[in-house]
Amino acid sequence: MVKRILACVFLCLSSTAMVSADPVRLTSGSIFVAPNGTSSFAFSGEDFAAGGSGESSALSGTLRAGPVFRNGAFGVSCCFPLPLAFGFVRNGDQTLRGFPALTFQISAEPIVLGDSPRGINSFEASFSASGLVLLFDRFGASQPSLTQAVTGAGVVSLLADNVGDGTFAVRGLEFRFAPTEVPSPTPEPASLVLLGTGLAGIVTGRVRARR
Repeated sequence: MVKRILACVFLCLSSTAMVSADPVRLTSGSIFVAPNGTSSFAFSGEDFAAGGSGESSALSGTLRAGPVFRNGAFGVSCCFPLPLAFGFVRNGDQTLRGFPALTFQISAEPIVLGDSPRGINSFEASFSASGLVLLFDRFGASQPSLTQAVTGAGVVSLLADNVGDGTFAVRGLEFRFAPTEVPSPTPEPASLVLLGTGLAGIVTGRVRARR
């Protein structure tokens, strides 16, 4: 039951459209799935942003205490003729409107439902994701007008209502993207000495060659 609910949080999507060669790293924003299956998302990266609402697998059901999150392929489908489905994708200085859809491969640490107060609690874990953002011009279109590869990382939160006896009712799931900073390596003193010696040797060799 747990695996079926959480592995089907989003609808898996596929596309034969050409994918952008360079993935965009998402650094802010989130994807939220409500218990009734309504999805909303708004996220951005460098010269890229997307937002909209749509439909996903419902999160209704109960979970038992213990690890509940599973890695897998997830998606959000906004391709149905409702006003809430309409969204946008901004790529560079161009903003396109239509029916967006998302598909992600999620890798996350386990979310463990354990001791917590009665009521709604947020259980969090780190995650990383890679996937596609697609935009369709019209409902029912077979090919997207835009396909952009994206990557990102951040915190996934499972909102669950502790109703007692180790039982939790699901209230929502949210992926929040955050910037990931990779510090540039600092040369060690020994490396600096070797570098300086090598440069000095090059300069000395050129001076001798000119004589």
